[in-house]
Amino acid sequence: SPPSDNTGKNGEFQFTSFGSELHMHLGTELPKVLENIKTPKTDLDVVFTHASSKSAWHKYGTAAGIQEKIFHIYQDTGNLVSASIPTAMSLALEQGNLKRGDNVLLWVGSAGMSFNATTFQL
Repeated sequence: SPPSDNTGKNGEFQFTSFGSELHMHLGTELPKVLENIKTPKTDLDVVFTHASSKSAWHKYGTAAGIQEKIFHIYQDTGNLVSASIPTAMSLALEQGNLKRGDNVLLWVGSAGMSFNATTFQL
């Protein structure tokens, strides 16, 4: 099949992101994955997300009632793609915002329209 009109928008060998399209789908899919977590949202201590947009993730967190628990790094690091959550966890540990016994939520919507919510206790 011929390439999409989106192919190479920023030129040959240049990364092109379609974040607004991704976030359009995130708004409908992210609440669905939260329905399946085992830890009650009220028991969560910290939430780590794909760092694609602080304002968008804050909006999703507000809708879910967990916005105050999101540890945002976008404003400091930009979009780190797959390294967003490991980097955020490392920074949260360094800053004392993540500690043993915390109930953690990894809440992801990313490339390829992959959506996930995973909880665990550190």
